Amino acid sequence: MNKTIRVLWKIYRHINKKFCNNKLKIKEIKLFKKGDLHSSFPDKKGWYNNEKKSILINQKEPIDMQVVILLHELTHAYQHQIFREKGHLKHDKRGKKINQKFIDETEKYLKVAFK
Repeated sequence: MNKTIRVLWKIYRHINKKFCNNKLKIKEIKLFKKGDLHSSFPDKKGWYNNEKKSILINQKEPIDMQVVILLHELTHAYQHQIFREKGHLKHDKRGKKINQKFIDETEKYLKVAFK
């Protein structure tokens, strides 16, 4: 496991413990490059798959963006698993509030600022 993946897993575990009582289940965090995925895969920076409980993050993004993308995808996982929301999730006020909490906590945890 490379350093980036280890850091992303540490962040996930911290967020899961702090906000979810370890109820958020992620089985895989994987970095991808565009050619790794099926051509029908949307041209995105990240992706959360609720069925597989996996998060994919574009490896071409800088590490600070990979962390922000992870937090964004963890927000979707939270909405699906904790709030039990179904289908494609909109980026609504509640989701943005959760995401901001995850960002603020991660900034404290890593002692960095994401701008």
